[in-house]
Amino acid sequence: MFYVLRFLLGAAEAGFFPGVLYLLTLWYPQAHRARMVGLFMIASAFANAVGSLIGGALLELDGVAGLAGWQWVFVATGLPPVLLAPVVLWKLPSTPGEAKWLSDGEKHWLATTLAAESPSGDHGSAWRAVADPRVLLLSLLYFAMPLGAYGLSYWLPTIVKSFGASNIQNGIINVIPWILVAAALWAVPRHAARHGTSRWHVAGPMLVAAAFFLASVVVPGAALKFACLCIAAAAIFSAQPVFWSVPQGLLCGAHAAAGLAVINSVGNLGGFAAQNAVPMVRDYTGSTLAPMAMLAGVLAVGGLAFLIVLPRLGVGRSAD
Repeated sequence: MFYVLRFLLGAAEAGFFPGVLYLLTLWYPQAHRARMVGLFMIASAFANAVGSLIGGALLELDGVAGLAGWQWVFVATGLPPVLLAPVVLWKLPSTPGEAKWLSDGEKHWLATTLAAESPSGDHGSAWRAVADPRVLLLSLLYFAMPLGAYGLSYWLPTIVKSFGASNIQNGIINVIPWILVAAALWAVPRHAARHGTSRWHVAGPMLVAAAFFLASVVVPGAALKFACLCIAAAAIFSAQPVFWSVPQGLLCGAHAAAGLAVINSVGNLGGFAAQNAVPMVRDYTGSTLAPMAMLAGVLAVGGLAFLIVLPRLGVGRSAD
């Protein structure tokens, strides 16, 4: 039953992230999208930081009201989206034309700017996106990012616990990497916007993450190992906002919505692979840090592939 519910949870949330990305294409010109995706993901980073603190405390409620500690965590994380969904449907306008806070002049400027940036020849149906070679290629390139990100975020509490931390200490310590992730999500997209987006804004953080994942296995001492993992976390998450500006600049309309969903779906398979591969490597090696070497290899291959392949997609300056 737990596996069934987990599958249904994945199916229900699968459309959320690509839906947000598509919504951003309806509101922001291309030059602003990486920063907007970064801001959106910063909210997730802060949620993970707060969640680490709350999760550690909730685990101590084990047995209260007949619920296990992990069940209290599930209740606490399930309530906010249930309560917020009606608010979003009621308050969030679908397009800038429905926004009450924009003047008619601002709406006209935004509509004109977005129309001028709309890619020509890419107004195909949603089904065409599934077979679009650019979408398939970007899907394969993106696979490494969630694999590294999920592999670290799901496994980091286990690593910290292996250092001898209690549940409360674990929750407090795990706030640190998410603060660094938020800072990187703020800095990297802004650097890309200021100096011109390049493929190095995606591949560079992936290679940095790979290097520090590997370093976490070989450096001595719990403090140094944890510092390496914090830097790796900041690097791998900071690459994603700039990455998502690439398909947003290539596709539009239903083609964009479906293309973003395909890329995200393949990426989620990377997350699924990480959840299974990381504990398998741990069980095989007997080390909680050995899986980080596996993640380092995947990210290194993904970063190098991005450097080689992206210029061939014809993205223009954003792929320079």
